[in-house]
Amino acid sequence: MLNYQQILSFVKLTFDRVELHRPAAKTIKAILEARSPRLTDIGRKLASKPETGKKYVQRFLSKVDPRSALERLFMPDIPFVIGDATDIPRPQAKRTPYVGRLKDGRRGFWLFVLSFPYKGRAIPFSFSLCSSKTIEDEAGSRSMEHRKLFGSVKHMIGQKVLVLDREFSYGSLLEALSLEGIKFVIRLRIGSKPPGIFGPSGERVPLSVPVGGDVCYLGVHYQGKVKVNLAGRWKEGLNEPLWVVTNIEPKEALKIYEKRMKIEELFRDLKSLLGLEKVMSRTLENLEKTLALVLLAYGLALIAGELLRGKVPDPDLRGLYSGPFLLLKGGCHLVEGLRREFDSALSELFRACAEHHVPTLVPT
Repeated sequence: MLNYQQILSFVKLTFDRVELHRPAAKTIKAILEARSPRLTDIGRKLASKPETGKKYVQRFLSKVDPRSALERLFMPDIPFVIGDATDIPRPQAKRTPYVGRLKDGRRGFWLFVLSFPYKGRAIPFSFSLCSSKTIEDEAGSRSMEHRKLFGSVKHMIGQKVLVLDREFSYGSLLEALSLEGIKFVIRLRIGSKPPGIFGPSGERVPLSVPVGGDVCYLGVHYQGKVKVNLAGRWKEGLNEPLWVVTNIEPKEALKIYEKRMKIEELFRDLKSLLGLEKVMSRTLENLEKTLALVLLAYGLALIAGELLRGKVPDPDLRGLYSGPFLLLKGGCHLVEGLRREFDSALSELFRACAEHHVPTLVPT
């Protein structure tokens, strides 16, 4: 586990106000130790009386919006941005105003996360959330929430490519991203009813590709409306081909998508290592602040954990477990010499983070 001074060094990179450095470091340390987003659990790590610790966190959150600190994790030299969503079930939250119904009928909300690749996983830097209830109250839609999130970080993304999975392959989003000038690579949702894609003369483009082959189409129209490029690849040994729509060169789009780190690993870590599904807040504002802190704590655990994994002498531990697992749950102990080496390397890494010189696409 990281000590207080190490976490404080990280906090100084992400929080501007000096008077908030100590409470932020204490709270993040407590989140990592509790491996839970519930304020009561965090409070137990901060004070002998959980209620006292809980009030400490509440006072801290009343003074700060950690979403701004989370955005500090974004590194300008990243090759692409990954977006995806996950369900957060809240079965007992019958009176919580922001909780609605998930697709399977359970109570809960959807968490949309933007991240960038880092050593086989992904570091989050922005997010949004919504539910059937918030969409109903705001007379909006889930697609509107997607567009709001992507629009809010357009200034950060710039000309970097936004990589999205099948859930995001719908016409209104493709049109919005094109109008915003955001580069994208989005996997097509094929299923039993594949989307209609038409050529320049109105002919339907066949979604067929030979096993072991590639096909590319320039200037086709998704559902006859949005102009895109289309690429397909069927690798031998796979049950189905990969199809992507994009507004960049199609072969390059295939390369980028296949480099896409599994953001599902991020969600799995958040739920299994940090108990994300336990998150409880009465108001949407406090929920968003708590989630931002948890995502920030995970970013720290990933950066430090992957560095730790490289210092572990046991090759079985290095190969079988991720850095966040070893840091938070693996019971990994370094000998004194390696501990000093780890501490020094972590300090160097934080300095590199401050100057945005951290390599992100590094093999595991």
